Amino acid sequence: MLEAFSGVGLILGPLLGSAIYTWLGFKMSFIVMGLALLPLAFVIYFFLKNQTSPNGDEDDDFINASVNSNSDVKLNESFSGSQIS
Repeated sequence: MLEAFSGVGLILGPLLGSAIYTWLGFKMSFIVMGLALLPLAFVIYFFLKNQTSPNGDEDDDFINASVNSNSDVKLNESFSGSQIS
């Protein structure tokens, strides 16, 4: 779902941005986008919640979680100390 909306944004963003720039000018395009994003910032702040891991810690460190996964360990073990015969 996230990728679908990202694709829609990548398609419609330049189209709408160039239309706003053509009709209203350079400065107004930034003002319009700022005014459009300001209410979204409040919606995100008040309605989206932090995800927590099963042990209660905030799961905001995605990089460390992916580094500690089993697939990365297997990848590292396969390259450590191996010799080509």
